[in-house]
Amino acid sequence: MKCAKERAGVPGGGIMMSAIMMQTMGLPLTIVPWVAGIYRLIDMPNTMLNVTGDTIGMVTTSSLLGNLDKEAFNSEKSLKE
Repeated sequence: MKCAKERAGVPGGGIMMSAIMMQTMGLPLTIVPWVAGIYRLIDMPNTMLNVTGDTIGMVTTSSLLGNLDKEAFNSEKSLKE
């Protein structure tokens, strides 16, 4: 879905991108308020999946390049210590 490219770190920016995509696809802009009404429910899991995917990608890339300190990564030590 093209709307997934949204905007990084701009709360509610996906609503504007959705409006642009709807206009590009020839859909009426009168449905934008409907999208805005449910956007918060869609945005929360979308953000969670985005952060999870970014983290997995970073760890995988770091591991493949040999830059991952596996001892520190697997450590149960908290950051406060």
